[in-house]
Amino acid sequence: MLAYYINLILFFISLFTLIYFTYKPKKNYAFIFKTITSILFISAGLISYIKSSGDYYYFALLIIGLFFSLFGDMFLALKVNHDDGSLNKYFLYGLVSFSLTHVLYVLAFSHLGSFNILDLIVALILAFIAISILKSNNNIDFKDMFLPASMYAFIICLMTFESIKLLLLFNLNTATCLLLIGALLFILSDLVLSFILFNSNPKKFLSAINLITYYTGQILIASTLLFF
Repeated sequence: MLAYYINLILFFISLFTLIYFTYKPKKNYAFIFKTITSILFISAGLISYIKSSGDYYYFALLIIGLFFSLFGDMFLALKVNHDDGSLNKYFLYGLVSFSLTHVLYVLAFSHLGSFNILDLIVALILAFIAISILKSNNNIDFKDMFLPASMYAFIICLMTFESIKLLLLFNLNTATCLLLIGALLFILSDLVLSFILFNSNPKKFLSAINLITYYTGQILIASTLLFF
């Protein structure tokens, strides 16, 4: 476990360094530490699997998903046109990358549990509620990103619902707690991100909350490879 704990320490050092350079920009250090932090949640997953030698199919799907998250992080770091502050093509690339991450997570979670048409219906209802709440906020303007954002909301709600099902299937234990908390933090980070990207005057503290919830969620999901 020593390698895992060393990786974990490096992960949080990198994360808080990223937060520092997010608020104190210097050259491209924020991009560098964003990439390093993402690589460290991938290495956490690899170390966890080596330690446990658990379900290979679950491991493969989760690790590929984490790699797509790394690509998504890199794309989202380049998401803004510096001329007018609008979202560019890299935002869509990032959205696609994270959508693939969640699809792979859904496949991984349903491999351990089950999947049926009811899951899609529940996810659709949850996504509809989430998007409706966001649209009711006068400060939120999706502009031409409403459809992509809605599709993404459906996929991440499906991922979160699958994690809840695993908790019900395997009962309350370390693995299911890590998975559910990780999934909930992931969806919370995206909710916070929507108030950053689609709000004309976002609060500065939201960036720190977004980074902490997202990266903590990912490291918890990766750490489930210690148990499954």
